[in-house]
Amino acid sequence: MATKKRTTRKTKTAVARKKAAAVKKKVATGKKKAPAKSKKAIVRKKAGTATKKRVAGKKKVAKNVKKKPAAKKKPAKAGKKKATKAAAKKTAGKKKTAKNVKKKPAAKKKATKAATKKPAAKKKATKTAKKKPAAKKKPATTSTRKSSATAKPIIVVTGATGAQGGSLVRALLADPARTFAVRAVTRNAETDSARELARLGAEVVKADLDDLASLKRAFKGAFGAYCVTNYWEHFSPGKETQQAVNLAEAAKAAKLQHVIWSTFEDTRKWVPLEDTRMPTLMGKYKVPHFDAKAEANQVFRDLGVPTTMLLTSFYWDNLIHFGMGPQKGPDNVYAITLPMGDRRLPGIARDDIGRCAFGIFKAGTRYINRTVGIAGEHLTGADMAAALSKALGVPVRYNEVSADDYRGLGFPGADDLGNMFQFKRDFNGYYCGARDVARSRALNASLQSFATWLEKNKARMPL
Repeated sequence: MATKKRTTRKTKTAVARKKAAAVKKKVATGKKKAPAKSKKAIVRKKAGTATKKRVAGKKKVAKNVKKKPAAKKKPAKAGKKKATKAAAKKTAGKKKTAKNVKKKPAAKKKATKAATKKPAAKKKATKTAKKKPAAKKKPATTSTRKSSATAKPIIVVTGATGAQGGSLVRALLADPARTFAVRAVTRNAETDSARELARLGAEVVKADLDDLASLKRAFKGAFGAYCVTNYWEHFSPGKETQQAVNLAEAAKAAKLQHVIWSTFEDTRKWVPLEDTRMPTLMGKYKVPHFDAKAEANQVFRDLGVPTTMLLTSFYWDNLIHFGMGPQKGPDNVYAITLPMGDRRLPGIARDDIGRCAFGIFKAGTRYINRTVGIAGEHLTGADMAAALSKALGVPVRYNEVSADDYRGLGFPGADDLGNMFQFKRDFNGYYCGARDVARSRALNASLQSFATWLEKNKARMPL
């Protein structure tokens, strides 16, 4: 039923359309007038026209609206071009700025480099700053004296607590200008003597003449050294020579600029082993403590060590410490006993050995590769006895004995000393000539005479 209705409607619609089409055709050809429009249709048409007009108006407005931006666009385009150029310029400027900005970091780099260098400069400044307090402290304490002294050339002194070495340490430390710093070498740094040297301002180090490695350590960084051995500690000529060789090798290793080697003559050059005037001792020596030292003289030369050979004299302090002072005889009279006859014995105060050595160091290269002999006075046995009598206020005589008698006195080393005095007596002209008092005074202006020394030391003379 529903389908039938739909079909009827469709048919009606189709018929209506056909009729409308036919009417239109007739109207178009003028055969039929167009049907009068109904009031509704007229109103609708009017409304449509009004709407069309409004739409047209709107379109016009829209066109005008569209046109206006277009009109604006034209100058805008020119403006844009200008703006674009300005923008381009800006961009170029920016690029330039960017380049400058890029360049700036490079400058920064430079600055950074400079900055990195600056800390180094700061370091220097810090070092200087560190040094300044040290300079301020200089007059204040002993420890500062040591640190300021380390900037000065160092003299190493072996046997620093002994007679010769100790005298040089004291001479160096008594120097108002403190020309040299002092490094005192001893086997035992804990003794009272060693502590006293440290208190006076010396750097005290431990080393042994039998230990080459310890000597190398002690000599390291020094300018010069005073080298001395002590035969009377061991009575061994072989050991004496080896100790001297160790000293020479340590000096060579440390590249020292000046060494003073306290030595003696080789008496065998004057009295050969086969010469019967003087007994040969230990199978190969005439005066063992002289000859053993002299054997090492050539070692210093062969190693190229810049050396002054220092020939010392009998030191008057032996009258106090070595048992060689005045002894009371059976007649209750004091006497000194020597096998010197009427010949002169060069002698010197222990302290003057150190002062003369200091004078040699101060003279620079003048005495390098030379032999220098020192003495305070050349006196006969009788001269010495007279000076002792005057200083001590008691009669002292000179007891002259033969070299054979002296060798037979029986104390340790009597034969060695007997031969020594015989050598000094028999070759007196040479021996005194090699120990020039005037030159000793040139090295040491305060050189003492025997009388001066006695005045200072008479209270220490054991009677």
